[in-house]
Amino acid sequence: MLKAILLQFCCSLSDPKLEAALARDIVVRRLVRLEIADSAPDHSTPCRFRNHPSMKKLQDTLLLNINEQLAEKNLYVKTVVISIVDASIIQAQRNHQRKIKRVITRKIRKQVTA
Repeated sequence: MLKAILLQFCCSLSDPKLEAALARDIVVRRLVRLEIADSAPDHSTPCRFRNHPSMKKLQDTLLLNINEQLAEKNLYVKTVVISIVDASIIQAQRNHQRKIKRVITRKIRKQVTA
């Protein structure tokens, strides 16, 4: 759950958005070591985990330790936006300009002859 909360912080995710990411994104599930067959925790779980008294005592120590480890490797946490682009090629309908012109021409002829 700690990895999920760190991901939530880095990606600026709300609790419901974290729940959705854990439910649908394989990359996120692998990051937090959640198996495919496991159900994703609901949106209240990260909140309860964050606000648990024992976790509140550990937060400062854990964040300091994580920041020290990142600084040793010259890494810095920045907020990110995850974007997924679907570049599937699909068959589109052809534009039938000739057919449209014929219909318009017929309508004009009917109006002129009427």
